[in-house]
Amino acid sequence: MWQRIQTLWLLLACIAMAIFAGQDLLVLSVSSSNGLSEAITLSPWRVVDLSGSVVREGWALGAVAILSALLSSVSIFLYKHRSLQRRLTILNLLLIINLMLYLGFVAWDLHSSMPQGVELGIGFALSLPLVSLILLYLALRGIIHDEVLLRMADRLR
Repeated sequence: MWQRIQTLWLLLACIAMAIFAGQDLLVLSVSSSNGLSEAITLSPWRVVDLSGSVVREGWALGAVAILSALLSSVSIFLYKHRSLQRRLTILNLLLIINLMLYLGFVAWDLHSSMPQGVELGIGFALSLPLVSLILLYLALRGIIHDEVLLRMADRLR
């Protein structure tokens, strides 16, 4: 199981999505005319303003991130069932693509509802779904490569 490179890619994708679920993604800062600044923070679970009150519940991002991490970890242990492992990896890829689209929509909605002069601070965790997407694609290539090798070995027997 651990000899295969796709196991490493799946493990790294699982770790990336688990980190994504716990980090802040965006910080929108609005400077007012009296010198006070107001900040709104977007995390995978909610949108919070500077005072700490929840502006909007956004639990869907966090739930999808946790689901993606679970799919990656389950896929690691399905090394004997390559076709199921391939299907789960494809499902995970589609899940992360939808997560990225929804995240873009939420960020655009937040930014468009803000007044002019908004400064956008992007967190490191915002890049983790893209990293996970690349890692899952590499894992999928490895799984398909193993299937092709086994078919060729069966033909030679």
